[in-house]
Amino acid sequence: MAKGKVVIKPERCKACELCVSVCPKGILKIDDIEINKQGYHPVGIVSEEECIACGGCTTVCPTCSCFDTVDIIYDEQSHSGERRRVWSGCMLRNFTETAGGG
Repeated sequence: MAKGKVVIKPERCKACELCVSVCPKGILKIDDIEINKQGYHPVGIVSEEECIACGGCTTVCPTCSCFDTVDIIYDEQSHSGERRRVWSGCMLRNFTETAGGG
Protein backbone atom coordinates (compact mmCIF):
# COMPACT_ATOMS: atom_id res chain seq x y z
CA MET A 1 0.00 0.00 0.00
CA ALA A 2 1.34 3.45 -0.94
CA LYS A 3 2.39 5.77 1.87
CA GLY A 4 2.68 8.73 -0.47
CA LYS A 5 1.64 10.00 -3.86
CA VAL A 6 4.22 10.84 -6.48
CA VAL A 7 3.25 13.96 -8.42
CA ILE A 8 5.41 14.72 -11.42
CA LYS A 9 4.94 17.84 -13.50
CA PRO A 10 6.06 16.54 -16.91
CA GLU A 11 6.15 20.04 -18.41
CA ARG A 12 8.88 21.06 -15.92
CA CYS A 13 10.96 17.86 -16.01
CA LYS A 14 14.41 18.18 -17.60
CA ALA A 15 15.10 14.43 -17.62
CA CYS A 16 18.16 14.78 -15.37
CA GLU A 17 17.24 11.43 -13.74
CA LEU A 18 18.31 12.57 -10.26
CA CYS A 19 14.96 11.43 -8.84
CA VAL A 20 15.33 8.08 -10.59
CA SER A 21 18.75 7.57 -9.04
CA VAL A 22 17.63 8.26 -5.44
CA CYS A 23 14.31 6.39 -5.39
CA PRO A 24 14.82 3.45 -2.99
CA LYS A 25 11.90 1.53 -4.49
CA GLY A 26 12.87 2.10 -8.13
CA ILE A 27 9.41 3.29 -9.15
CA LEU A 28 10.54 6.19 -11.37
CA LYS A 29 11.91 5.99 -14.91
CA ILE A 30 12.31 8.14 -17.99
CA ASP A 31 9.29 7.94 -20.29
CA ASP A 32 10.65 6.77 -23.65
CA ILE A 33 7.57 7.93 -25.56
CA GLU A 34 6.36 11.27 -24.17
CA ILE A 35 8.27 14.47 -24.97
CA ASN A 36 7.47 17.70 -23.12
CA LYS A 37 7.47 21.24 -24.57
CA GLN A 38 11.12 21.66 -23.60
CA GLY A 39 12.06 18.65 -25.75
CA TYR A 40 12.82 16.26 -22.87
CA HIS A 41 11.53 12.80 -22.07
CA PRO A 42 10.01 13.38 -18.58
CA VAL A 43 10.12 10.96 -15.70
CA GLY A 44 7.20 8.56 -15.37
CA ILE A 45 5.90 6.45 -12.51
CA VAL A 46 6.26 2.68 -12.82
CA SER A 47 4.40 1.62 -9.67
CA GLU A 48 2.83 4.33 -7.53
CA GLU A 49 1.54 1.72 -5.05
CA GLU A 50 5.12 1.08 -3.89
CA CYS A 51 5.89 4.70 -2.93
CA ILE A 52 7.11 4.97 0.69
CA ALA A 53 6.92 8.81 0.80
CA CYS A 54 10.63 9.23 1.57
CA GLY A 55 10.76 12.58 -0.27
CA GLY A 56 14.07 11.82 -1.98
CA CYS A 57 12.68 12.67 -5.41
CA THR A 58 11.50 16.15 -4.46
CA THR A 59 14.64 16.87 -2.46
CA VAL A 60 16.98 16.35 -5.43
CA CYS A 61 14.74 17.84 -8.16
CA PRO A 62 16.51 20.91 -9.64
CA THR A 63 13.31 22.41 -11.07
CA CYS A 64 12.01 23.01 -7.53
CA SER A 65 8.39 22.12 -8.15
CA CYS A 66 7.70 22.10 -4.43
CA PHE A 67 4.20 23.49 -4.60
CA ASP A 68 1.16 23.66 -6.78
CA THR A 69 -1.56 26.28 -7.06
CA VAL A 70 -5.16 25.17 -6.61
CA ASP A 71 -8.29 27.25 -7.24
CA ILE A 72 -11.12 26.57 -4.82
CA ILE A 73 -14.55 27.68 -5.98
CA TYR A 74 -17.11 28.21 -3.23
CA ASP A 75 -20.16 28.50 -5.44
CA GLU A 76 -20.42 27.35 -9.05
CA GLN A 77 -22.87 30.18 -9.81
CA SER A 78 -20.60 33.02 -8.65
CA HIS A 79 -17.02 34.14 -8.92
CA SER A 80 -16.27 33.62 -5.24
CA GLY A 81 -13.40 31.43 -4.15
CA GLU A 82 -9.73 31.49 -3.37
CA ARG A 83 -6.38 30.44 -4.75
CA ARG A 84 -4.26 28.29 -2.44
CA ARG A 85 -0.65 27.23 -2.57
CA VAL A 86 -0.44 23.51 -1.75
CA TRP A 87 2.97 22.49 -0.44
CA SER A 88 4.78 19.34 -1.38
CA GLY A 89 8.37 18.21 -0.76
CA CYS A 90 9.56 21.38 0.96
CA MET A 91 7.26 20.59 3.82
CA LEU A 92 8.82 17.21 4.58
CA ARG A 93 10.26 17.13 8.10
CA ASN A 94 13.88 16.53 7.04
CA PHE A 95 13.88 18.68 3.88
CA THR A 96 15.32 21.77 5.58
CA GLU A 97 18.18 19.81 7.13
CA THR A 98 19.04 18.19 3.80
CA ALA A 99 18.66 21.27 1.60
CA GLY A 100 20.26 23.52 4.22
CA GLY A 101 23.33 21.31 4.51
CA GLY A 102 22.77 20.63 8.21
